[in-house]
Amino acid sequence: MNPREKRLALIFGVAVGCYAVYFLIDVIYLSPIASYEGEIKRYGDDKAELTELVESEGDLAQTWRGFANRTFSDDDAVAFDKFSRRLKETATLHGFDSALITKISKPTTISEENKLRTTTIKYDITVKDEYARVIELLRGLYDAPYISQITDLVLTPDPDAGRNVVKLDCRVATVVLPKLPPKETEYFDRFATMQKLEDKAPSDPWRKDVLPASAYTVALNNQNIFKAFEPAPRQQVIVENLDLKTVGVELAFMWEGKETVVRQSAIQPNKQQTFFGEGDLVELKGAYADGNVFTMKHSFASGKPWSYKVARHTPEEKPPPPITLVVNNQDEDEARFTVTIVDNDNQTRVLPEMVVAASSQADLGAFKDAKQVKIAGKYASGKDVRMQTFMPRPTPQTYTIAKDIVVEDNRPVEVEQPVKVVIEDEVGSPDHIVKALLAYETPEGDYVQEMIVEGPDGREVIRAGIWGTVDGDGALRSVCALGGIVQMQASGNYYIYPRGKSFAERERLQAENDEQLASAIMEWSKGSYAIGG
Repeated sequence: MNPREKRLALIFGVAVGCYAVYFLIDVIYLSPIASYEGEIKRYGDDKAELTELVESEGDLAQTWRGFANRTFSDDDAVAFDKFSRRLKETATLHGFDSALITKISKPTTISEENKLRTTTIKYDITVKDEYARVIELLRGLYDAPYISQITDLVLTPDPDAGRNVVKLDCRVATVVLPKLPPKETEYFDRFATMQKLEDKAPSDPWRKDVLPASAYTVALNNQNIFKAFEPAPRQQVIVENLDLKTVGVELAFMWEGKETVVRQSAIQPNKQQTFFGEGDLVELKGAYADGNVFTMKHSFASGKPWSYKVARHTPEEKPPPPITLVVNNQDEDEARFTVTIVDNDNQTRVLPEMVVAASSQADLGAFKDAKQVKIAGKYASGKDVRMQTFMPRPTPQTYTIAKDIVVEDNRPVEVEQPVKVVIEDEVGSPDHIVKALLAYETPEGDYVQEMIVEGPDGREVIRAGIWGTVDGDGALRSVCALGGIVQMQASGNYYIYPRGKSFAERERLQAENDEQLASAIMEWSKGSYAIGG
């Protein structure tokens, strides 16, 4: 063996010896140490798990207690009785006094360990009613404070009983927890069912995973998938107006709680109008001429047309008093005069010219159907006497022909003028305020003027030409942009009732007849005078 081979043999022998030494050290020392460290870690994890389990005994007991507090009893018979009473109360609360609630006699075992048996008890519930009410009952069952579950549910439509009627068959179960044996630990001595808790038992819903009541109603109440489609039936409504003035009406036809069509119209006095619409219910709203409203609902259960008569509301207007006239001739010669009559239809009629003797009176009598009477006189000399217009008034009115003025040597003869007697009226009402002034033409072609007043009894509509409607004595003669023009019956005085002010703030106009009203209103508007009533 040469030197090189000897060196290689030595190196190989040293390597094998080192491996053998490492193998012996690993087997004898290193491997047992690693194994012991793994065992130590595993035992440490087991200890931590057991420690956590022991420490969680209170939390587990609390969870168990929470379930136990929402059960009726740990005795099956008692639980059956309590469960039945609660189901009947829930059904009655939702209007199902005669709900069929049937007991499933045998409890069902769901777990049994160490002779501790957990069971469920069940009841079948059968009701039939409107879909919405059935859904509300289901919601009531889900809102129960005790542990429960609807294990079976069948909804069956009953078209013979109605489009919205369904039959509900469901099975409701609750749990009966086992009665735990006495424990030395403090936690398991505190368990109590609803029977033991009595008034302290939970009352809030047990289930927290259902929709809130509002969302439940929106989602299900109006979504009856069992209801067969049926088009809204066509209905007829006849409305007759028995009032003395035009009334406005609005009819809203409804089908399954939703509005289908709205009809509006104005109905003349003693007239009727027919309306058509689709639905099973109609809501009628109306308003009289004075603003008072009325409402009425009608269900078309019989399918027959509905006839509604608007009751009389507006009081009958008193006819205006006649125009009683006397012509007083104060002149020394006879005088002639012409009478022009305007009737209620605005038709004009002129009577033949009449004569009144000197220094005498002529009684013309009463003009009953006259709206106004105009008299124009003429002296014997041919000179005209001022024309005057007379309106209805309960007292006689006089047309005076004053003594004619004779001119001598270009100087007028002084004539004693009759002294006008001014009658003061009572102060106007402070409780009535002028709100609006209206002038319009009715469908019959009549021109109407009205003053809208807010008084102690609400809104009032005062129409022109009716005595006794303003401050107890006066009548509205006309309206203008500034206010209502009123004439008092007893005194004949004219007043303006400014818009936006009370009757007590009226102001008298310096006018003796209708022909002077325009200039009197103009002077008043300029503020040249204002005589308080």
